[in-house]
Amino acid sequence: RSGFTFGISGTSGLNLNVSHNTDLLYKCYVKEDIVMRYSALVTLNNTGSTSTNNGQTSENQNNSYNIGLGIGCEKIFAKINRFSIYGGADLVPSLSGGGNSNSNTTVDQTKAGGINGDFTKTVTKRAQIFGLGLSPFLGFEFFISKNFSIGAEFSLNATYSFPGKGTTVNTSRRNAVD
Repeated sequence: RSGFTFGISGTSGLNLNVSHNTDLLYKCYVKEDIVMRYSALVTLNNTGSTSTNNGQTSENQNNSYNIGLGIGCEKIFAKINRFSIYGGADLVPSLSGGGNSNSNTTVDQTKAGGINGDFTKTVTKRAQIFGLGLSPFLGFEFFISKNFSIGAEFSLNATYSFPGKGTTVNTSRRNAVD
């Protein structure tokens, strides 16, 4: 037996803001009670805001990504009729990064010396970070049919992140002159 599962990840406690998380898990039964697991996780976040106050326009944008691929092993501890309890661990290497941009533009001609367009802008690019995680888990499944089940899985993830370097660029223009 083998098959794909699709789930929402990233939920903790009562916070259900998962923000475009997609977790795809492939399970391949090696024996009746031993399962190999192969997973992929992609997280993409992009937020922004704009406000104007007293002749100043402020723009903020933030983005981030996380890509992870995992391999693991699962042991089925108990199987009673259509209900099973299992546990195991996944090894998950990942790559993450992102950045943010903040700008303030003068849109009031009087404050800009008669010319619109004075601005200050800061762009920060966070470092790409490689991480290696170990995720032990415990779960249960209820099989509705031979190849279809509903279940839940609880896991704890410990990740070591290898350091990286980011960059910050500041630009500005005064009185419409670069």
